[in-house]
Amino acid sequence: MERDENVIYNFWRMRKTTMEMCYDRNYEVTQKDIDVSLKDFIEVFGDRPSEDRPSRSALSYIVKHKKNEKNRLYVCFVNKKKPGKEAVKCCFDFLEAHNLNRIVLVLQEEMTPAGKKLVLEVSKKFKIEIFFESELMQNITKHELVPQHIILSKHEKMKVLEKYKIKETALPKILLSDPISRYYGASRGQVFKIIRRLRFPTQQPPIFDDFPEFTNFAELREDKSCISYRLVV
Repeated sequence: MERDENVIYNFWRMRKTTMEMCYDRNYEVTQKDIDVSLKDFIEVFGDRPSEDRPSRSALSYIVKHKKNEKNRLYVCFVNKKKPGKEAVKCCFDFLEAHNLNRIVLVLQEEMTPAGKKLVLEVSKKFKIEIFFESELMQNITKHELVPQHIILSKHEKMKVLEKYKIKETALPKILLSDPISRYYGASRGQVFKIIRRLRFPTQQPPIFDDFPEFTNFAELREDKSCISYRLVV
């Protein structure tokens, strides 16, 4: 059995990452929520996960979107190591009871076939995202080699297409399954604006070197940053 101090540290890390993820999606999460120290986390939740102090489910929470109060997200940490139909059904029953339609399921391991079948059945009713705990130990957007990504509004997307006089299908692509797309909760058809900060003033934008087909849809700004765009597919 894993030691309590290791488990509680992992609990703190992955909850912090989900908070950062919600913040970056414009949900009502404050910097204070994100910056909770391990010590303060333990004071609130306890330090004996082997005795369910806390259980994984105690880490769950609901957040409301800043621009749309009806858009509420349930971040659900699932207790069951390999959740089956009953464990997953409890999560969706919670959505029903609280009039929610969007959920992030945080799992330790893959669901059973019965659990996966239920997710598929209710996916038309609820927006369901699945992350594994191992994916949330670090925030991928904080890595120094990952450029800033911003999802454009519909109006901003149209302005880009008009500027380059193209259809959206002409833009470079990023998969819906890409870790960045998943982190931001992107949908097919949305466009990411990507801002790459060049380390040296004389550095050629790497996007031009590595992806010459992107050259027509990228800009080198006066501050020596490079802006490009990708369509989520």
